[in-house]
Amino acid sequence: IVPKSNSGILADPSIKLMLKAVGFAHVLEVEDMENIDFFDGNITALPFLGEHADVNIRSKAAWLISIKGHKILAGADSSNLDEYLYKNIHRCVGDVDLLFIGMECTGGPLRWLYGPLLTRSVTHEQNQSRRFNGSDFNAASYMAKTFNAKEVYVYALGIEPWFGYFMGISYNEDDAQLIESQKLVDECQSRNLVSERLGGKKVFTLPAAIIEAAAEL
Repeated sequence: IVPKSNSGILADPSIKLMLKAVGFAHVLEVEDMENIDFFDGNITALPFLGEHADVNIRSKAAWLISIKGHKILAGADSSNLDEYLYKNIHRCVGDVDLLFIGMECTGGPLRWLYGPLLTRSVTHEQNQSRRFNGSDFNAASYMAKTFNAKEVYVYALGIEPWFGYFMGISYNEDDAQLIESQKLVDECQSRNLVSERLGGKKVFTLPAAIIEAAAEL
């Protein structure tokens, strides 16, 4: 299940076509707020704002997984650019049990990823102002409160050491990503919520109702 792209735009190629080309037989494209039903639940593609340097990229989504009344929201590097968006989404989908949110709040500049795909050069100012930013503390905290998340996890930061070999990612203790994500964890824990910045491996034990549903597959 993949989000639908802007067909024909170099910076936003079709994920569906790529997956079919490498052998996946059944690939389904979905629009924002579209539901895919399965046993005792569904998957909903939610709007994903921010992170892609303000380029018109459609092939991205946050995913809400609902199973027997339990809800998991995987927000990736969504950035809270418009608080009313999440208020309206919450009105449609309700509260969530687990929120996963990336906090690459100081992302790479425009040319870092899209430079070779641009049809004309951009100025230094444009390159630096259009960045791959995710949520900072304020944005992520707002999302957690809006969805009344019971547990909040920061993920997809790339803090694992092997990311340095193929993405050039390395963090220092005073980097904004670590400072902002720790502020979120601390704030959630101060409200008696389970919260953690994930790295490496983490095993989650799902409620019995979800385990029973999975066993029916």
